[in-house]
Amino acid sequence: MGTTQRRRMAWACAAVALLLVASAWRRWMLESGSSGWLVPLVMYVIYVLLVCLWIRSIRRCMSQQVMRRCVCAEGILMFAGATMRFVQDTVLVSNIYLMRESGYLTLIPLMAIPPLGWLGTLGLGHSSTYRPNPRWRWLAVPALALVFLALSDSQLHLMCVVDPADPQPNLLFHPGFGAYLLAAWYIGLTLARIGLMTSRNRSLGVSRSPWPTLLVGACMAAAAAPYMLSSFAPDPDFVEFFARIFLFEALLWESCIATGLVPVNSGYEDVLHASTVALQLLDASGARLTGSADAPAIGPDDFLALTRGECVETNPGLELRAFGVQGAWCAWSQDVREQRRALAQLQDVREELSQRGDALAQELRVRGEAERVHSRALIYQALEEQIRPQREGLCRQVRELGQRLQDRDHPLGQDQCLRALEQIFQEGTQLKATCMSALLAPGDGAGEDRSSGQPIERGGA
Repeated sequence: MGTTQRRRMAWACAAVALLLVASAWRRWMLESGSSGWLVPLVMYVIYVLLVCLWIRSIRRCMSQQVMRRCVCAEGILMFAGATMRFVQDTVLVSNIYLMRESGYLTLIPLMAIPPLGWLGTLGLGHSSTYRPNPRWRWLAVPALALVFLALSDSQLHLMCVVDPADPQPNLLFHPGFGAYLLAAWYIGLTLARIGLMTSRNRSLGVSRSPWPTLLVGACMAAAAAPYMLSSFAPDPDFVEFFARIFLFEALLWESCIATGLVPVNSGYEDVLHASTVALQLLDASGARLTGSADAPAIGPDDFLALTRGECVETNPGLELRAFGVQGAWCAWSQDVREQRRALAQLQDVREELSQRGDALAQELRVRGEAERVHSRALIYQALEEQIRPQREGLCRQVRELGQRLQDRDHPLGQDQCLRALEQIFQEGTQLKATCMSALLAPGDGAGEDRSSGQPIERGGA
C-alpha cells in the first residue's frame, strides 16, 4: 500500500471516528431529554459534510467515467436519504402518520444503490468511453418493484408488517416479505459486484485479495441483522440505521480502492517521487508542492525566468524548463548532453561534407575546363585541316607577289600590282568567311564549346 493509499485509509478512519463521536453525542443528548432542532441539525451537517467529502475524493481518484458517475450517484442518494431523515426529525416529528409514510422513502436509496454499484463495476478494465450494455437497464425493473412495495406498504403491508399488539404500532416496523427481498437484493448485488471485480482483475493478470472487501460486506450484513430479526424500533440507536448502511457502502468502495480491486489515479505522488525525470510541481510563488527525489531546487531568479518561458541551465548539459498548469507550474530537468554531443558530431560531419563538396566542385570545374580546352583544340585542329589548302595557296600568292615586286628586270605595273593585291584580298576574305562559317555552324558543334555551350573565341582565326 502506497503513501497515498495509506493517507486515504487514514481519512476513512477519521471519518468513521467522527461519525462515532457524533452518534455518541446524539445518543447522550437524546437520553438527557434534549429536543428541538439542534441535534438533528448538527447530525445532518456532519452527514452532508462526510458525503460531500467522499464524493469529492471519488471524483478526484476514479478515472473510469462510468464508475465515477455511478459512485457519485450513490453519494447523491446518500445525501437525499440524510435530508429525508433531517426532515423527519425536524418537520414531521409531531405527525406520526407522516413519520411512518416518510420512513418508507428512506428505503428508496437502499433499493437504488445496489444497481448503481453494479453498473459502476461494469466499467472496471474499460476505457472512459465505455458504456454498459443496454440490457443492464432491466435492473431497473426489480428496483422499481421494490420502490412500489415500499410506497404501497400502507395498503399492502408487504415491506413491513404492523402488529396491533405493539404499544406503538405506527412506529414499529416489523420486517416482512419485502424487507427480506430488499436485503437479498442488496446482498446479492454486493456479492456479484465483488466477484466481478475479482474476475476482472484476474483477467487483466492482476491478483488482488477480495477478503477485506468481503469483511466490510459481512460487517454491513451484521449491522442490518438486528433490524431484520426484530424490528425497526423507535428507540435511539448508537448509529442510525441509514447512516450505518451508507457508511459501510462507502467503506466497501474504499476497501476496493485500498486493496487494488478498483484502480484509481491517486498514486501519482508516489510514482512522481520515485521517478527519474526530475519533475516537480510548484505553486504560483515558486514553492515546491511535490516532485521527484532528484529534482533540483529552483531559486527565485530561476523561477521568474521559467515563468517567462526561458530555459535555465542549472549544470553543464542540464536544462530546466517549465509550463503553467491551472495556477501552478510544472518544472522538469532535461539532460541535453547527448543531444549536444550529437549536434557537435553532426556539425563536424556537415563541415566535412562541405569541404568534400567544395573539393568536388573544384574538381568538376577543372575537369570541365580541361574538356573545354581539349574540345577547342579539336575544333581548331579540324578547321586547320579544312582550310590548309586555301591558306597555303594564299601564302604562295603573297610570296610570288613579293618576288615579282623585287624583280627589277621585269617590274610589275601599278595596275597589275593592284589586281594581284585585290585577288589576294578577295581570297583572304573568302578564307575568313569560310573560317567564320565553320566556327558558327550550329549543326557540327564547331562554333560552340562542347561542354559549356559558350561561343569559341575567334581572335585566332
